Amino acid sequence: MAVDPVTAKVIAKTAASLVADERARKVTITLGLIPVLCILIVLSSPFAIFFASVDGSGLSVMEILQNYQDEFKVRIEEEIQDASVDEVQVTYLGSEDNTFIDNRMDVVYVYAIQHNMAKEASMQISVLTPDHLQKLEKIYQKMNRIEVTKKTESKDIQVEMVNAENEVVKETKTVTKEIKMIHVNSLTAEEGARSYRFNTQQMGVLSEMQASGMGTMLMQDNTRMTLSFEEIQAIQEMLPEDLAMERRIIVNQASSLVGQVSYFWGGKSTSKGWDSRWGQDTEVTSPGSSTSGTIRPYGLDCSGYVAWVFINAGIPAESIENTLGLGTTKQWNQSTSITKGEVQPGDLAFLAIPGTRKVNHVGIVVSMDSQENIQIVHCSAGAKGVSIGSAEDIGLTYFRRPAVLINH
Repeated sequence: MAVDPVTAKVIAKTAASLVADERARKVTITLGLIPVLCILIVLSSPFAIFFASVDGSGLSVMEILQNYQDEFKVRIEEEIQDASVDEVQVTYLGSEDNTFIDNRMDVVYVYAIQHNMAKEASMQISVLTPDHLQKLEKIYQKMNRIEVTKKTESKDIQVEMVNAENEVVKETKTVTKEIKMIHVNSLTAEEGARSYRFNTQQMGVLSEMQASGMGTMLMQDNTRMTLSFEEIQAIQEMLPEDLAMERRIIVNQASSLVGQVSYFWGGKSTSKGWDSRWGQDTEVTSPGSSTSGTIRPYGLDCSGYVAWVFINAGIPAESIENTLGLGTTKQWNQSTSITKGEVQPGDLAFLAIPGTRKVNHVGIVVSMDSQENIQIVHCSAGAKGVSIGSAEDIGLTYFRRPAVLINH
């Protein structure tokens, strides 16, 4: 496919920005974007979306999507502020922490492939026109849904009443309340691809776009990647003065549960040693999962496993929430970004930036093999429990050092 003048102009502008901008140069070196730029030069590919701007305004695609996201959040809040019901329950499907999921990057992937790889009516997406924006908004709305249901609950309660003889007596009273349940479903790129029935070629391009690292560059501007010296010091001051965090002990504790404990959505444990609840049939009460409300053998989720390991490596259970964290988001926020070359056993590896994808995942680095593959122990639904594998095979690409391990 020939490159039209508009695409050539965008490519030239992008190349110039990569040369002029120090941060962009670092990203180019880190992510190896030269092959991506070559793809852009060869054809009007879906990768052009990473550098797209709105015709006439110069707004980026992420800024436009931020507007759609703000509107979506307003709709959620309007549903929450419903005075006609007695109680409102909000569930962000797929979020371990039950927090809002920012899937703008997933929308970008689906939009670029859906409207650039069609056999007919393939669109130029390096400069976004009103027609582009209309299609982009439609995909955002399809990939971000609000489902509302209501139910009425009644229960008998004992209340104290004063009778005619001025005596306090107990009576049974039936209390009825109406509950509004809001399910917010922000689809991943893979779910969006299934919704649009992507073919094998399109799925291949989706994988290449995700692997390129360009999404990371666009998303991390508003994401906390490192801790300040003061923040690290404040966390470390919560630990006992005589605590020596030994990476060897962390690895031993991490490995001790391999094949022993099953995955359980929302599963946490602050037990020293084996938790007697593990393996016992238990209802999944944490919202957001397809398993919620079902009966399963109790175990750990990914962040619960990480917390158990560090507790059993010496961190007091009562301080674990404020020093390491019990959820993936807290564990991310209480750790600092490191390069792959800096990784040591005991460091953490994450699937995604918090809040950008359903079901984030975290594991513990236990070793590096002779091919420099980083080996991770993690608790996964796919592996049905605690298992070991390479970071690449598991899909963990973000490496971070917990504040409790800095200087160790």
